[in-house]
Amino acid sequence: MSVFDDIPYPFPLKIKVDRRPVEFELRRDSSDKLVDIIMPVIWGSLIIAFAFYIISQLDPAKDQNSRLFGLAVMVIAGVYFGRKVVQAINNNRIKTMVRITDDLVDITVTGGKNPGNWSAPLDEYEGVAIDDRGIHDINGKKRPIVALLLQHQKNSLSVPIHITTADNLGKKKVNKIARQLNLPVVPYVHSNLLDTNMPEGTIVANVYQNTKLKLVYYLVAAASLALMATGVYVFLYWGLAPADGGVLKPFYQRLAFAGVLAALAAAAFYGIHYYRTCYVIGLQRIGDKLRLHTSILPSGQVREFSIGDVEKIAEYQGQTLNSSDPDTNHSGNARLQTPYALMSVKGYPRRFLIDLQGEFVNQTELIKLKAGQKP
Repeated sequence: MSVFDDIPYPFPLKIKVDRRPVEFELRRDSSDKLVDIIMPVIWGSLIIAFAFYIISQLDPAKDQNSRLFGLAVMVIAGVYFGRKVVQAINNNRIKTMVRITDDLVDITVTGGKNPGNWSAPLDEYEGVAIDDRGIHDINGKKRPIVALLLQHQKNSLSVPIHITTADNLGKKKVNKIARQLNLPVVPYVHSNLLDTNMPEGTIVANVYQNTKLKLVYYLVAAASLALMATGVYVFLYWGLAPADGGVLKPFYQRLAFAGVLAALAAAAFYGIHYYRTCYVIGLQRIGDKLRLHTSILPSGQVREFSIGDVEKIAEYQGQTLNSSDPDTNHSGNARLQTPYALMSVKGYPRRFLIDLQGEFVNQTELIKLKAGQKP
């Protein structure tokens, strides 16, 4: 985490620090900003227009309850998506200016909810560190992106000076930049599976699986929305078809049927959303603390807590067989091994799920953590 955790525009970001002072601006691509604003406008407009059309087809004298329900849907959709648009506009007004001198790092943030100015002496920084920014579409290809940070104990003061593809940020370049800044290099390990550098203390990194999980999330969201729309249609029109008698069913009967469909849609969406809040895509040791990333929109949810707050790590084999004999592994007998671990942390009611078949799992440090030792 740093003062800027997005992909910058223009990309890549390569700031030369051999001659100081140096000043630069961090901002997102304007096309990304436009998408953030347009999408809630489109969804809100579609829902409001659909509800308005339904209301316009109803008889004001006979369908007062249905019209009131449709009006409520319009108001709720307008308020919800209106807030989304305002939030997107505020977020996309953010500009971050950074100035690095021989002895000071100055950060100025304008726009958004928390504008301000912060500064810290250069010698307060822990060093330069590599931060994994995940997999992104660069020129039509999925590429691992990393950032080279001026790492500060406070995340809000950490500053990216390079953001590029992983293959363009090697050890020699990192060491050279560190010497230019008279700062140490925060040790890092290399993962051939991720083809990217990760900070020392990385225990779990699961980027590719998170991409698949996002796809499932979007599919379930679309299916839930379709099911919800079906519930609204049933509530407004059930019984009007000639096969159903041509007479609108009683209000409470329609409400109950529509309620069942809405409950199923909400349960499906909540289930995948809850799973994403528990699914660990990154676990890293930083001193005597752990930094945990879970899969959640838009770019991950990060928590930091003391190593001593880990209460329990329980491992499970996750074997699924269609045979009563657990030792059978012959043709015709399916055998699926999906080992995982559940981590309980003090102060968090839910347990966090660690996929032990993820792209990178440091088994040595995970075993130490499970045994209650500091990795």
